[in-house]
Amino acid sequence: DTTVFDEGSVHSIWALATDDSDNSAVSDTVYAVAFNSGPRIAVTTPVRGALVTGTFEIEVEPADPRAPIDRVDFLIDGLPIGSARSSPFILTWDSSETPPGNHFLSAMAVGENGLGIAPFVSISLNNSPPRVRLAFPNDGRAVAALGTVPFSAVAVDTVHGAIGDSCVWTSDIDGEIGRGDYFRLTGLSPGTHRISVRARNAWNLSASDEVQLVVRETGTESFCFDIFYTFLLNKCYVCHNPGAPQIPESELDMSSIRTIRQGGRSLRELGLEALVPCRPESSLIWIKVTDDTPPVGNPMPPPGLGTPLTPAEIERLRIWIEEGAPPDEGLDDGC
Repeated sequence: DTTVFDEGSVHSIWALATDDSDNSAVSDTVYAVAFNSGPRIAVTTPVRGALVTGTFEIEVEPADPRAPIDRVDFLIDGLPIGSARSSPFILTWDSSETPPGNHFLSAMAVGENGLGIAPFVSISLNNSPPRVRLAFPNDGRAVAALGTVPFSAVAVDTVHGAIGDSCVWTSDIDGEIGRGDYFRLTGLSPGTHRISVRARNAWNLSASDEVQLVVRETGTESFCFDIFYTFLLNKCYVCHNPGAPQIPESELDMSSIRTIRQGGRSLRELGLEALVPCRPESSLIWIKVTDDTPPVGNPMPPPGLGTPLTPAEIERLRIWIEEGAPPDEGLDDGC
């Protein structure tokens, strides 16, 4: 009766034989460990907090390999998913039918002395690649080589939500061009580019989206000769220059592309950019000359204080912005 012994205690066992003539002999000594409770086991693979996907191995080890175990049943969230009947106790499990998210692995050992339950091990499961959409530029857009192009994408993971920081952007002409869900880039090589953005989640599952972007050697409109000297100088710059009385109020200086992009009070206080390359609909200078009720201030020029831009001038401004608001070659950002 081993129940009188301490659990896990070690005992030496031998035999002494004696005949009628009092001759005796002692057998070899063997050792035994007293086990009367269920086997103690633990899930060793995967480790607590592991990120798992697809088909992977679950391994259970007994606390004492000498304890008799007939079978190990593997459990996820308390439900059986398979068994192993010999050591090493390993189950190769296909997780494709299990919903993504956090789950709990455990196991139950069946032995001569009863049942043993392994402590829960939490894992994070995901078999779904992220969803990624290239939001800008749109497919087939044309820009000037000296223009600035904003790149934006939306990347979402089933478990972790937004993962825009994982986005990697490449061009089949220029190689890697940027990272993240938003950035602006100047200086793409002329040619027809395949622009691709790839997002990757914590499980190393990825997805991508791509567009075609045409980069022209030169822009359709010259900022200096088709826009600034033609109409901005007399219709806009006359007020929006460092010496004009309106500057202290609006703080928008239209002396150069650089100062226009720096913006004024509308950018600082409301986050409204005066010039967003490739996006006239988001550029306040475009909105002000095309909308009678702009989101801030008056339309430009203000009613009764200047000559409005003609449809042809507005179209030139639109084309220049859509092509990336490029400076004239060799002039950087001014005239």
